[in-house]
Amino acid sequence: MEIVNWDLLDNEEPQEAVAFGENQVGSVTMALEPVQAGSPLSWVAEQFTNNADLFALPVEKDGGVVGVVTRSRILDRSSKFLENLTSRPLDQDLHPHRTLDARESVDKVVSELFGDETKPLVELFVVYLDGRYYGVTDIRRLVSRSAQLRDQDLGKAKDVQEGAMARNWLPATKWERSKLVRMAYGVGGDFYQELAWPDGSCFLGCFDVSGKGISGSLVTSALGGFFAAVRTQGGPAPAPAHFCSQINEFLREALPLGTFVTAVAFFLPAQPAAGGAIKVLNFGYGPVYYYARKENKVVGKGLKPNLPPLGLDKLDLGDHSIFPIPFEPGTKVYVFSDGMTDLMNPSGKRFGEEALREFLSKAYKHNAAEFLNQLEEQIRTFQEDAPQADYITALTIQT
Repeated sequence: MEIVNWDLLDNEEPQEAVAFGENQVGSVTMALEPVQAGSPLSWVAEQFTNNADLFALPVEKDGGVVGVVTRSRILDRSSKFLENLTSRPLDQDLHPHRTLDARESVDKVVSELFGDETKPLVELFVVYLDGRYYGVTDIRRLVSRSAQLRDQDLGKAKDVQEGAMARNWLPATKWERSKLVRMAYGVGGDFYQELAWPDGSCFLGCFDVSGKGISGSLVTSALGGFFAAVRTQGGPAPAPAHFCSQINEFLREALPLGTFVTAVAFFLPAQPAAGGAIKVLNFGYGPVYYYARKENKVVGKGLKPNLPPLGLDKLDLGDHSIFPIPFEPGTKVYVFSDGMTDLMNPSGKRFGEEALREFLSKAYKHNAAEFLNQLEEQIRTFQEDAPQADYITALTIQT
C-alpha cells in the first residue's frame, strides 16, 4: 500500500499581521495575550498599573479564553490585604462580555448594541478572527470609531454639496446677484443651482427637500445631476413652465414616496431692459420679496407661493403659473429659505417673518454684495452662540 505523507501546518504558529479597514472591529481591538486563570493577583494588578491604557485582560483556562477581568475589579482586589493572601482564580471575577468577529462592521455593531432596548448594554468584547482569539475591545472604542467615521463621511459630503452650489455658471451680465448658503452641521436638503443658455438667458433656483440630513442631501445630489445633464445638452432656452415641468417629472421619478421639494425658480433675460420682467414660479418656497421705484417712491411687495411643491403630482404648468416682476432701474428681489425665519437666539426666540421684513426695509438700499454682508451680520447678531438647526439659503437679484 502506498504511503502518503501529509504536511500539516501547526495551528500554534503565529499568524501573519492582519490589516483591517478602519470600519472593521479589528481596527479598534487591542491584541492582548491572555493571562492564565491561576495567575497571581499581584502580578495581574501590576500589568494594569504599568499600562494606563489597559482596561481589561482576557483570561484563559483549559486552553481557551473564558472571559475578561477589568482594571477596576483587579486593582480593587489587590488593594485589600486579605485578597492578596487568597488564591482565588481569576475566572471567578469575570466581567460580562460578548464576542465579536474582527472583520465585522463597527457601525453595524454599534447600531445593534443601541437598537435593542430589551437587552442590557454590554461594555466589553472578546474579539475572534477566523475562529481564533484575537483581542479585546470595549464599547467606548467602538462608539468613538463609529462617530469618527460618520464625521469624516459628513465632512466629505458637505464639501461635495457646498462645491455644487458654489460654482458660478452665469456669464457676465448687468444683473447683480448674491447668494448665501449657511450650512448647519453636516449636510442637508437646501440646494441652489443656476444655469445659462446660449442666448444669455438665465435660471436661478433655490430648493428645499422635505427630508433632512443625509436623506435630504441625497436628493440634492440627484438634482445636481439633473442640472449637470442640462448643461451638457446645450440647446435653446426652454419656456419657464416647460423647464419646471421637466424638473417636477424628474423628481417624481427620483424621490422616495412621501418626499417632496419646495422650490422657487427665477428666469432672467440676458440683460435687464425696459419693459422686461423676471419670471417667477414659486413651488411652496418662502415668500419672494421685491422692491421697485414708482413715481419717486420705493414700493415693497411680497409674493407668496402660488404652486404646490415639486415631486408629488403631475403639474399643469403654463403662463398662468408665472408671476412676472417688471424690472425698472433699482428693482431688487429677495428670497429666503425657512431656515432664516426659523433661526433661534439663545433665549429660544424665533427670528420670524416680521423681523425679516423689518430687516429688508432697512437693507434694501444696499447693492447685492453689501446686502449679503448686512444679512450675515444680522444672523450673527441675532443667533449669538445658539445652535443653527437648519440651513439658511438667501438670494438677491438686482438691476
